[in-house]
Amino acid sequence: MAITQYSINGVNMGSRSSNPMGWAILRGGTQQLGGITRSVSKVNVPGYDGYFQVPSTRTEQVLIFNIETPRENLDSLLAVLAHTGYDSNFPTLGSIEVSTSAGTAAYYDLLSAIPGSDDSNDRTVSVTATLNIPYGGWRDKSTTESSHNINLAPTVITSLASGLSLPIRDMDVFIEGNVGTMQINDSGGSWLRTTSSYVYQSGRGIMFQGSTGRAFSATNNSPWSSLGDLSHAVDISGGGFKLTPKFNPATLGTRSASISVLSLSLSGVTVKFRLRRAYSVR
Repeated sequence: MAITQYSINGVNMGSRSSNPMGWAILRGGTQQLGGITRSVSKVNVPGYDGYFQVPSTRTEQVLIFNIETPRENLDSLLAVLAHTGYDSNFPTLGSIEVSTSAGTAAYYDLLSAIPGSDDSNDRTVSVTATLNIPYGGWRDKSTTESSHNINLAPTVITSLASGLSLPIRDMDVFIEGNVGTMQINDSGGSWLRTTSSYVYQSGRGIMFQGSTGRAFSATNNSPWSSLGDLSHAVDISGGGFKLTPKFNPATLGTRSASISVLSLSLSGVTVKFRLRRAYSVR
């Protein structure tokens, strides 16, 4: 059975033989899988039993690595752990990759890296690194794009972001065509809609940026490049628009987002998505 190899910011941490500086992740005291942690807000109302629960959100994850290094390489190891910008898509974060899951990464913010010994006679030092994963899960390293023609009201798209296992809200959505008032409903209850203030221009559409909640004018040929703010022409549900995985009890291994699209005009209407899927564990 192959041993899982971990890389941090492109440097293999899996074994001394695979790392030129002799670093190795120790099994004892190391927690690398993550999982799901949710934050639930509760509101107590005088005169009512129990509490009212507002929509919960997924919190960050914390991964802990115990890494052994020769003492002379301690500074280099700490520099690697503190490095950011290895992945240009997440320039303020570090990156963890796993040999058993090509194409995915966990993007982290370093909370601490504590050497376990300050005895100069020790040839090796064990460093406990605590890495915060603000997105709460593992992500695709590259984006996936898809295009969907809207010919019926409603049109249901069931195969979006196949393999998704955690909600995402930082996707980009491009809507093109004379759509009038269009609404996109996710199976999890969130929605995105164009408003009556949207004025259609031939060759242009609306690009909604999920990471900021803003909308921009863009062309059909360059749907992900902003040509000016259009946030007044888009409305989103409370808590923001997001894509959530929909499960079938009979086929739990088949996961994808499911959305329905409603439009008053169906002439030449297309919706495009650009996203990085999210996973609970790798």
